[in-house]
Amino acid sequence: MLDFRLDEEQQMLVSAISRFASEKVRKVYRDAEEDGVIPAEVVQAGWEIGVLPTAIPEAYGGFGEYSAVTGVLAAEEFAWGDLAISLNIMVPNLVAIPLMLAGTDEQKETYLPGFCDERLPKMTAALTEPKIQFDPHHLETTAVSDGDDYILNG
Repeated sequence: MLDFRLDEEQQMLVSAISRFASEKVRKVYRDAEEDGVIPAEVVQAGWEIGVLPTAIPEAYGGFGEYSAVTGVLAAEEFAWGDLAISLNIMVPNLVAIPLMLAGTDEQKETYLPGFCDERLPKMTAALTEPKIQFDPHHLETTAVSDGDDYILNG
C-alpha cells in the first residue's frame, strides 16, 4: 500500500510555498491580472524557494531528490496563490524535467546546471502539430538537417 503522508522535507517545502503564496502572491495577483503584468520580483522570489533544483541530480548542481508527488504538492501550493503566477514560476520545468528524464548526457551537462542557479532561467518549451488534437507520443512533424539549415515538415 502506498503511503501518501508527507515526509519532513515535503512538509517544510509545502509550508514555505504556502507562506510565499499568502504573503507575496495573494497580495499582487489581482493587480497583475488587471494590469496584464506579472511582477518579475514575485516570480523570482518564488523561483528562489528552489523546487526545481531539488529535483535536478547532484551531478548537475541540484539535490537529486526528484519526486512527482513533491512536484504536485509544490504546484498545488503555488497555484493556491494564483495560477498564472505559479505557471510563470514553474515554466522552466517544461524544459528541465524532460531533459532530466530523457536527455542525452551532453544535453544534461549543457543545460541542467542552468536550472540550479538563483536566477530564474529564461527557458520554456512548446509543442505543436498540424492537427488540433494530436498524441505527443506519436509526433508527425520532422526536422531534417540540410547542411546549415533544417527543413521542417509538419
